Amino acid sequence: MDIQTILPKIKRNILLRDYTTFKVGGSADYFIDIDNQDELQKTITVIKKFKKPFFVLGNGSNLLVSDSGYRGIVIKMSGDNISFKNRLIYADSGVLLPSLSLFALEKGLTGMEWAGGVPGTVGGAVRGNAGAFGDCISDIVTRVRALNSNTGDIEEIENKGCHFGYRKSIFKKNPNLIIIGAELTLEMGDRAEIKKKTEKYLDYRKERHPVEPSAGSIFKNYVIKSDKERESLFSKFPELEKVTCDNVISAGFLIEKSGLKGLVCGGVMVSKLHSNFIINGGDGTALDIKKIITTIKKRVGDIFGLSIEEEIQYVGFYKDQN
Repeated sequence: MDIQTILPKIKRNILLRDYTTFKVGGSADYFIDIDNQDELQKTITVIKKFKKPFFVLGNGSNLLVSDSGYRGIVIKMSGDNISFKNRLIYADSGVLLPSLSLFALEKGLTGMEWAGGVPGTVGGAVRGNAGAFGDCISDIVTRVRALNSNTGDIEEIENKGCHFGYRKSIFKKNPNLIIIGAELTLEMGDRAEIKKKTEKYLDYRKERHPVEPSAGSIFKNYVIKSDKERESLFSKFPELEKVTCDNVISAGFLIEKSGLKGLVCGGVMVSKLHSNFIINGGDGTALDIKKIITTIKKRVGDIFGLSIEEEIQYVGFYKDQN
């Protein structure tokens, strides 16, 4: 009996570029949409039986898929239910962040204004501790429901156990923990003020973020590690002091000051609007993007002596290929 007989919803050779915001990437061997917890548990049981590697997909942002695709099973978390009681919201991992932001607004709850216009899902946001404008999802997560693919058990993980940090969590470190949904605690607020703040952030993004296909921010902002490093950096590059906030230097600033705004490689380019975005002109490839990322890291390292890390996740890149 083959895997498609046991899992009738599973599809073969699905082009992943159609499921990523970068609009690049080859085909996955198998692809399945998952709507609920029971379906996920059954799917993981079958995957383990067939000993297939798997990757969990949200909305496809903050992601770069190889031109060769993925040799395994892509699980797309599509559950989009949201429930509400008092100040608590429970959202499935497949809920889009703009939808959650709008839901909170309608209920008069503040704390999700930053997420309007972010092209990610709740699951992806929790995994990478997404945030903007000084806020992040770890500020409001009470607990996360996850399936441990190693044991088959459903785990309820409290905020502290999520080990949140800057763009990281236990789920990023341990991919065997598949996020099913999250409980969020928000504060009551004035609906008019919440709407005003949400629209302000949306306007900011419209003015400063490109509309062309991209993965969002490519690199994490650089976090200064010590007083000694800060003193050395400000001494060599006085302009950095003006743009450093809470020991964090904008990656976009470092890239722009390295003379890379507008840099072109094949069908992709460093955005002229925001240097921490790489945009796909329509015929870009994952290899083009990898090359431009390598160039950026080297140039920033050569000029500032700093090593910036990618925020995006690589999928389908193997040791014997680019």
